[in-house]
Amino acid sequence: MKTFIVLCVAVFALAAASQDIEIDWSTVRPLWEVSTWQDAHPKLMEIVRARKDMPKIEYGPAGRIVGGTYAQPHQFPYQVGLILHMDGGNSFCGGSLLSRNYAMTAAHCLDVANSAIVILGAHHIFDATEPTQQRILSDGSSFRLYPNWDASLVRNDLATLRLNTPADYIPGLVHSVRLPNFRQAEDGVTFAGQLSSISGWGRFNDSSNDLSPTLRYVRLPIMTNLACTLRWPGIIQPSNICADGANGGPCNGDSGGPVSVIEADGITTQVGVVSFGLALGCELNWPSAHARTTSFIQWIDDNTDHEIRENW
Repeated sequence: MKTFIVLCVAVFALAAASQDIEIDWSTVRPLWEVSTWQDAHPKLMEIVRARKDMPKIEYGPAGRIVGGTYAQPHQFPYQVGLILHMDGGNSFCGGSLLSRNYAMTAAHCLDVANSAIVILGAHHIFDATEPTQQRILSDGSSFRLYPNWDASLVRNDLATLRLNTPADYIPGLVHSVRLPNFRQAEDGVTFAGQLSSISGWGRFNDSSNDLSPTLRYVRLPIMTNLACTLRWPGIIQPSNICADGANGGPCNGDSGGPVSVIEADGITTQVGVVSFGLALGCELNWPSAHARTTSFIQWIDDNTDHEIRENW
C-alpha cells in the first residue's frame, strides 16, 4: 500500500508539472507545409508532390496509423511526441526516449528546428491533464544530427536531443527503450522476417492533416533490403531498414518514431527510426524505410548517455 501511495503522489506531481507548458495545437502543421522545411528537404518534397497526384485507396473505419489499431495506454512507454518550433511555423514528429536525459528522432525532424517540446508518457496527446504526461523543453543547441545526414538523398536520417530537465521514469508507464547491442551491430543482424511495431500519433489517412489524438500502432514484417530496393530502386542503403507495407504503415506525423521488435528474451528493442515513405506509403501498400539503429550504435553511444549492451 505504501508503494502505491508514493507512486500516485509522484504521478500527480508530474501532471501538475506538465501543465506548465501549454501547446496551441492549432498552430501545429505538417512538416511539408512549413516553408523553411520545404526549402531544406527537396527530395522529401518530391515524394509529397508525387503522392498528391496518386489515387486514394479507402480503408475501413478501424482506428490505425494506417492499417493498424489503437495502442493500449502505455503499451509503448518509450514513445515520445515532439512539437517542433521552426522559423515559419510549428510542426510535429515522433521519437523515442533513450534515457532520462535524451530522446531520439529523425534528422529531418530537427534539422531546421530551433527548439522542441518533448511529450512523454502520453496516450491522448492533446490532454495535458493525463496523470503520466510530461512536457519538457529541449533547446536547439542540444540537437545532434548524425554528421553524414544528407537531406537531398534522405540518408542517415537520425538525430538526438537532450531534455532541459530529466524525465521522470514511472515503472511500466514511462521509461527508455532498449537499442540493439554492439555484437548485433558488428555481426550485421538485419532483423529481416521479424514482426515489427511502428507507433505514433501520425495522420491515419492521406485526406487528413490532423494528428490522431490517441496513440496508434501497426505490426509489419521487417523486409530484406534487397526486397525493399525493388520498390525503392537506387535509394535504399545498408543503413536503412524497411517494413513491408502490405497491411499499412506509418504516415505523416509519425516521422522519427520507433520501429521495434520483441526479441527472444521477450524485451522490446528499437531497430529503426521512421524516415521516409511518410507520404508515398500511407495508403498505397508501399514499404516504409527507416534509419537502421545498428548502423548508428557507436555514434549514439558517443553522443548520449544511453547504455548500450556489449552483447546478450
